[in-house]
Amino acid sequence: MSGPAQLAPPAIGQIWPGQGGIYAGIVAGDTGEPNQHLILALVPAAERLSWDRAVAWAKSVQADGHADFSLPSRAESTLLFQNVRDQFERTWYWTGTQFSRNGAFGQFFADGGQDSLTKSYEARVRAVRRFNVESLNHSVGGVRADDTPSADPTALIAAAQRQIAGVLAALEQSSGQLVESIAIESLDLSRGCDEVRGLQRRVAITTRRQPGCQWEA
Repeated sequence: MSGPAQLAPPAIGQIWPGQGGIYAGIVAGDTGEPNQHLILALVPAAERLSWDRAVAWAKSVQADGHADFSLPSRAESTLLFQNVRDQFERTWYWTGTQFSRNGAFGQFFADGGQDSLTKSYEARVRAVRRFNVESLNHSVGGVRADDTPSADPTALIAAAQRQIAGVLAALEQSSGQLVESIAIESLDLSRGCDEVRGLQRRVAITTRRQPGCQWEA
């Protein structure tokens, strides 16, 4: 069983606890689309695969409870070469970007070049997952504020505890110093929504509004 997800991204090239692998950096979103954090799964495919088999293998990867992996796009493959090339052999790897019915692009991890390959070609394979940069404003430790039962103050408090634990862990890691845990220890379930709002102010958690509790922006 994996531990709780870490709120703040680690240094590029380091494992991001709870996110399924190694942090590779941020991929710029297309026009109008949000930027994405890119995670490289730790385990490569055991053998060289054709493109169709590579797509299927990447989709089968699961790590830290995440099952949303796929082949990296051309842009993502460029980022992987720039930031975490030491995680790859100096050979061809498939990207998920097709250029025709029978062809897709490959990334050469010896010099960073890309070229079109026939899908029957057998190349190395790695899987990635990505998620919106802005999603960290609403999710800590894999628990989103709007996933908690809105009519149950106890459930709201429990979600806040998990969120604050993630915030404290991230603050301690980034500062190198222990953070006072009084915000968690002082939780009193009988105080309901007022307690949650007070905790939110003390640790500056950004959440979505909840029916039953007026969360502060």
